[in-house]
Amino acid sequence: MYDKYYSILDSNPSDNIKLIRKKYLKLALKFHPDKNPNHNNKFNEISEAYHIISSIHPSDDNNSNILSSSPIDLLREMLSNYDNDLADVMYDTLSTLIPNTKNERDLWKQIINIPKNELIKTGANLIKQYLDRKCNYNSHNKYNLYLNSNELKDENNIECSLDFLKKYSSIQLFINNNSISTFDLKYQNISIKYDNTIYDFNFIDKFIHPFKRINTYDILLELSNIPISFINNIISISHPFLKNEKLNLSFFISSTSNIYIFNNLGIWNPTINNYSNIYLSLSFISSNNNTHEFINITDDYMYIQPDKILNICDLFNS
Repeated sequence: MYDKYYSILDSNPSDNIKLIRKKYLKLALKFHPDKNPNHNNKFNEISEAYHIISSIHPSDDNNSNILSSSPIDLLREMLSNYDNDLADVMYDTLSTLIPNTKNERDLWKQIINIPKNELIKTGANLIKQYLDRKCNYNSHNKYNLYLNSNELKDENNIECSLDFLKKYSSIQLFINNNSISTFDLKYQNISIKYDNTIYDFNFIDKFIHPFKRINTYDILLELSNIPISFINNIISISHPFLKNEKLNLSFFISSTSNIYIFNNLGIWNPTINNYSNIYLSLSFISSNNNTHEFINITDDYMYIQPDKILNICDLFNS
């Protein structure tokens, strides 16, 4: 009964829904009326076939979330066959122009109806960003990752430590010794096409607790349970940071609501051709105890001092 719909999508009932979806997106891009105005009926046929198949095709637990992907997630999938840097800047551009949409038809409609003047204005910026990325890859170390095709999985996890991200700004992927793609390490996940198959790569930050990434490249360190008695004192902080290195900071605390910013101490940020910033946030408790695991009261500015201090209240009011 549904064989003709599977045939339209170049699929069969034994395919999982994730593979069917990828084939649908490929066909939809190929026969989209904006690209091929003479194939409007073919595009409608493809859309109808996928709508029917996605409603009746069984999905396992691992792929059930595919059907509920947001249009913005679909945009990522549609760009998965492009050069990764080009796909990234296209995504950044299109996602700002496309409002929240309810389904794929809305997504196509929004893309088609983007005003030409907006496309012209953003197109030049898109090209500039793309060229900047390619140039920035040469400004810092690139890690060569060699994989054999038999090692590839549908989902491939790459763990990135702070040590790694301070040393490298990108990953050059080789499969069977063939150069495939370059990944900017701002990515959380990316998809590549190899030998007619789509593979997902997930970049997972493996930082020493409680460091975490913010603002794409900046690093946040949140320290808690600091005695309130530390206020109005000079403190020194010595916290595990890299594999064989501690982060040593020193400054005067005058408030419980400040964020301290230390420039150029974080991971490599190719957009500024320098290291990113570290944001330090402190949480206090009502205690007169003058001890803390990572902080000491001192009489001198022993270590690196903050380049900027932000008051949280001013931050929210700005």
